[in-house]
Amino acid sequence: MGKKIAMTTLGTLGDINPMLGLALELKRRGHEISFSTSHYFKPYIEKHGLRFHEVWPNLDPHNPTIIQTVLDPKRGPERFHRDIIFPAVEPSYRTFLQVATSADLIISGILSYFAPLCAKKLGKPWASVMLSPMTFWSVYDPPVIPTMEFMKYAYRFGPEVNRFVFREIFRVTQKWTQPVQDLKRREGIWEETNPLTNGATSAFLNLGLYSRLLGEVQPDFPPNSQITGFVWHDQSLGHQELSPRLKAFLESGPAPVVFTLGSNSVMKHQALFDLFHRVAQRLSHRSVILTGEANFQKYKDLSTPKVLFDAYAPYSQLFPHACCIVHQGGIGTTGQAMAGGKPMIILPECNDQHDNLERAQRLGIARGIALQDVSARKLRRAIKALQSDAACQARATQVAQAVKQENGLKTAADAIERLLQLTPENQTAPLPPIPQAAFSAKVEKA
Repeated sequence: MGKKIAMTTLGTLGDINPMLGLALELKRRGHEISFSTSHYFKPYIEKHGLRFHEVWPNLDPHNPTIIQTVLDPKRGPERFHRDIIFPAVEPSYRTFLQVATSADLIISGILSYFAPLCAKKLGKPWASVMLSPMTFWSVYDPPVIPTMEFMKYAYRFGPEVNRFVFREIFRVTQKWTQPVQDLKRREGIWEETNPLTNGATSAFLNLGLYSRLLGEVQPDFPPNSQITGFVWHDQSLGHQELSPRLKAFLESGPAPVVFTLGSNSVMKHQALFDLFHRVAQRLSHRSVILTGEANFQKYKDLSTPKVLFDAYAPYSQLFPHACCIVHQGGIGTTGQAMAGGKPMIILPECNDQHDNLERAQRLGIARGIALQDVSARKLRRAIKALQSDAACQARATQVAQAVKQENGLKTAADAIERLLQLTPENQTAPLPPIPQAAFSAKVEKA
């Protein structure tokens, strides 16, 4: 018999889609799903037949204040949490508490800081979802932080040095979380955790919805952690297929270079599309430039037989037809490029993008240029170097084969159903060890 599951997440389409893909799989297995997120995504959630509930803030990707805050690599994380996310925790907690009261299980994304509080208040089992390796904060596999470039070498320092660095980071960020700490006290939730770190992990189940090639479970991961492989739901609010003009372009000649940016970056960095266009005109290869809906009108008439502009394309349908991919380094785009078997140029700016670049470079499938340093000359040279690198091309093909064997959607849904099958008495204690998904494909050194 199906169970009632209350799911919630906040963020961009890149944060929503993996959770939505998981929600639809659990619904297909007979469970009753409610999905709580920003009001902006209400039509998108309801279009898929899920019950929608609003939580705050409304992270509208067209809001310039939010975009500028999120993409500020220096003060962005602090301002985003202090000014936008944490002031909305209490109203979201009050609303989601009502939704979760009748649920058998709560599943939450990393920005839904109210969800763990609801689970603890109600005594409900809870699964936490992480979309990238950075969010586990392991001293054995430390993340690269945008404002701390030396962290790309932190794995050489050893866990004790990394533990000291993390303590200082957590000490500073603890000050940001005062609204959450105050809410916990008012609600009688007596535990001393930092919502940004250990408070975001569950004693029941922690799912990393990314490839084990990017990072394995580490000794300091919370108990009951599992890396499942990527979970994708490859749609936007209005598109599910390649446009006819893009299909025709792909069929009319050799594999193009694809230029694309994430759903936030397309709003902040419109000037990059001019740079991409200059680079594409001087390459020997054909090119596809995805601009996002907001910028498409400006560029659509500039398409030629060599360079095609389009608003959007599902990456799973486009990337396998590319020769290489230029993108901002979001975990979803990085994963799709890995699955497509294509090498990539990553232009990181903030959040987990530098960390994703570092991990892709370790696999031998990427080169990087920091977004603030990118120029037409540097980008053109990087693309030419990548296209002449046969070892990188071979590694990308091997990585794609390994990623396809992981079957992240099934692995994640199976782990959740194992949790649901436990009796209420057993759900109050840590779970027994969860077997890792079968993963026999090994990527050999090129």
